[in-house]
Amino acid sequence: MAGKINESAYFALLLLSFYLIHPQSFAQVCQGELVGSYGGSSQELVLDGDFAYIANTYGGLMIVDVSDKSQPMYVSSIETDGAAQDLSIRDGLAYVVNVDPPRSILEVIDVSNPFEPVVLGSVEVPRYARGIVVQESIAYIACEEFGLQIVSVSNPAGPVSIGSLQLEGTAHGLVVRDDCVFVAAGDRVIAVDVSDPQSPIQISEITGSGIAYDIALDGDSVLIADRAGRVDRIDVSNPQSMTLSGSWQGPSVIVFDVAAEDGIAYACDRTRIRLVDLSDPAQLTLLNSVQMSTFTTHIKARDQFLYVSTWSGFAIVDVSDYQNPVALGSLDYPQDARGVALADGVVFVADYLVGLVALDMSEPTEPIYIDSIGGLGNVFDVEVAGDYAYAVGDRGLSVIDISDPSTLTLVGEVTVSGRSYHLKLEGDYAYLADLQGGMSIVEVSDPFQPLVVGRVFTFGESRSVDVEGDTAYVADGNWGVAVVDVSDRSNPVVIQTIDTPGDAYGVRVQDGVLYIVKQFAGLQIVEISDPSDPLLFGQLDDNTIGSFVGVEVEDGIAYISAFEDGVWIVDVSNPMNPFALDLIDAENHTRGVVVAEDRVYIAGQSSGVQVIETTGCTNQCAADLNDDGQLNFFDVSAFLVAYNAMDPQADFTGDGLFNFFDVSAFLTEYIAGCP
Repeated sequence: MAGKINESAYFALLLLSFYLIHPQSFAQVCQGELVGSYGGSSQELVLDGDFAYIANTYGGLMIVDVSDKSQPMYVSSIETDGAAQDLSIRDGLAYVVNVDPPRSILEVIDVSNPFEPVVLGSVEVPRYARGIVVQESIAYIACEEFGLQIVSVSNPAGPVSIGSLQLEGTAHGLVVRDDCVFVAAGDRVIAVDVSDPQSPIQISEITGSGIAYDIALDGDSVLIADRAGRVDRIDVSNPQSMTLSGSWQGPSVIVFDVAAEDGIAYACDRTRIRLVDLSDPAQLTLLNSVQMSTFTTHIKARDQFLYVSTWSGFAIVDVSDYQNPVALGSLDYPQDARGVALADGVVFVADYLVGLVALDMSEPTEPIYIDSIGGLGNVFDVEVAGDYAYAVGDRGLSVIDISDPSTLTLVGEVTVSGRSYHLKLEGDYAYLADLQGGMSIVEVSDPFQPLVVGRVFTFGESRSVDVEGDTAYVADGNWGVAVVDVSDRSNPVVIQTIDTPGDAYGVRVQDGVLYIVKQFAGLQIVEISDPSDPLLFGQLDDNTIGSFVGVEVEDGIAYISAFEDGVWIVDVSNPMNPFALDLIDAENHTRGVVVAEDRVYIAGQSSGVQVIETTGCTNQCAADLNDDGQLNFFDVSAFLVAYNAMDPQADFTGDGLFNFFDVSAFLTEYIAGCP
């Protein structure tokens, strides 16, 4: 139909004169607030009474009830200002050091009620704070190349730095004995006199055989966890003249942490805990080993029980009989979360290390661990349909019965040609993006016997897939997006390739519009009513706003996973002119996102699962065609120009025609105003 506006259309536009006298302004406000989280990458832990306190990097401070050693229970967590590295507990207060380059932060958190921790105060310290010990009202902090930092915490609401000492080496851990601090700094242990905390003095040092990773106190000795796979014992009874009394060399390349109790050292040696006899100071010998299900990172010993941070969560081991140690309870939680799905109030998390984790996050501030299932290989993504979850990873597709989320059960699996990175469920079929393997199509009508029915190879690295009708769209890395005809699922065929500046990482298709996110190259929106002839609609090509790796679209808003930034919220209600509304800071390594009403669930490679509540993140103002935050003559003019040019921007009814109904729809939007 001709793009000339007829008399009735002009008459309708004249009705705007009333509104032009009073231009409307509005604020495009879209905000997100962290309301809950679960998981993260476990670092140090401290025991106090019936509770374990865990520095959980981007998961903040996590508190676990260990009164029942066969079943440790998540109690609460609180976000910290940066990635939590280490902590100390004293008199109902947790002192947590966090790294947030280029600074570090010491936070004081009231944990007198472990169910409701509260931040009291904080102070900045030099970057890369790695270890902390609090004695009396003084906090001693190891800050890598900035050595020893000393902070007065006599006022928990206002901690104050009072002293420091530059050290040779990289300060990574420390312990306190009487008025002396022993710092593990690179290839040496340094003794510092802190009898006057405002004027610390180095009194001696001893060079070890390797690079210290952590340090533990054992009576008159310190034990060093060595990056060369050693445990060194150093006699510090005379701090002015420390001596190496003995060593044990393990088979591994690194010992992450060490603890000691009753003459036995417990060393975190990759997937094993090594029990080392300390009874002969000059001859440390191996007593036994405990095989763990995943890497161990930090450990504490108390009353012949070991409390262990692992790559999959937290575990407790009974070593009362060192010859027959027994694994008791564990608490698995997502640390390396890659994908997330929702079903009936349950959050299902695809975790690279753990497998599939089920969580009740209906109350985000009080998440409840339900169950997890491993043995799925390294898992990258998950979708849910009915009573089944479909997880993909380096072992292909796994089907898990989730009818009872407290008892997740593997019921079927099938391997594919590549390492499956992402999937899309559509009816009785699962479409898998297989990295170097292209795209596989799996029939899942029988969940117990999934069957690969078709496969197509693409030229790049297939990282994401979506399907609309008989067409699949595969994000294919530096080859752009492969458009695949899947009308015959046994013989899918690439019919078109959409070139994208930058590597295509994620795709989402909705109502004939394809949304493509690209690494360091923004968002591209393509009209695909004819899949064989895609047409560029619009793009957001600001490469300063992060590495985009995935996208979801809901009600005219795109939620884009930005690996290093969090989640960008982008208004795509006008595909010709997308614009960023806000950034939800979800800490580091955001991988997957799912949206449900006003909540955004984020899977983080280093932060587990985070729940963000959004406000104002709705379709913004369609009538504000020039995006200046006002409704006035210039928007009317822009509409007239677009209408006469038959520009899709003026097709307010979305029917491909340009007529009075578009004018009426524009008027309605204008009169309604904007948020």
